[in-house]
This record gives sequence, structure tokens and C-alpha cells, in this order.
Amino acid sequence: MRILLTNDDGIDAPGLHALARVLHTCGHEIKIVAPAMDHSGFGAALGPLHVTGQVLFEDRKIESLLGVEAYAVDGSPALCAFSAALGGFGDKPDLVVSGINAGQNQGRAILFSGTVGAALTACQFGIPAMAVSLAHRPDDEWLWDTAAVCAAS
Repeated sequence: MRILLTNDDGIDAPGLHALARVLHTCGHEIKIVAPAMDHSGFGAALGPLHVTGQVLFEDRKIESLLGVEAYAVDGSPALCAFSAALGGFGDKPDLVVSGINAGQNQGRAILFSGTVGAALTACQFGIPAMAVSLAHRPDDEWLWDTAAVCAAS
């Protein structure tokens, strides 16, 4: 299955990398198209496309994910999903997975979540999508790998 992986914490986020490793290990064709920097709280905003009409991005190599195409986009997670849905990064994905978000997205926070915004944007183009978030207590370690295995199941 062709899976587009994005998030709102940025392309260097540990949750994104953990999820990509697990999905890649499961045999899926993974393509990462994620914001170059943190875009938490952007919801489903695309950004000022009317200004230049361009989506700026750069190829990225992620050492722990050799063989996985990765692109850092100068824009929101919704813009990443939007661009991929329109073929900006090759074939349209079969599924969009957004996350793993650092922190839970629940209640009214869902309205502002860039993680959820990317999934909603993919659905607008008929692409099934899911948003994955991880709750965390201040003194505990982040269980990225556990969350990734749960998401992939």
C-alpha cells in the first residue's frame, strides 16, 4: 500500500520517524511529506498559496529511514496532504497517516490540530486517512515505538 506520512511537529519529529519505521517494516511503500518545521495548531490551513502559487520543498535524507523518500515542505501539514493528493509527489497515496503527534488531540483541540487537519484534507480528496496522537505525562518517557506499533495494527 502507498502511504503518505505527514505530521504537524515537523519532518525531524521522533513520532514521525517511529511511525515511518514501523510502516516501512510492515512492507508498505512510505513517502514522507512533512512540514520543514513545527506547524502545531495550524488545523487544516493551507497557507498563503495565492501569493506565489508555489509549494516550496526540499529532499531530505533521514538516516534511520534509508530507502524512504522524504520531503520537507515550507508549509502546513494540510498543504502536504493537499499537494500529495494532487500528485505533487508522485502517485496519489492509498492512505494518509498523520502523526505521531506529541500530545493528545481531543475535545475542542481537534479543531486546531495540524495532525488532524492533514487527515481531514486527505479525506476531502477521497483518500482514507488517520491521525495519530500520543498522550504523555511530564515525567514519563515518550513511547513512540509502542504508539507506532498500535497505529500500524
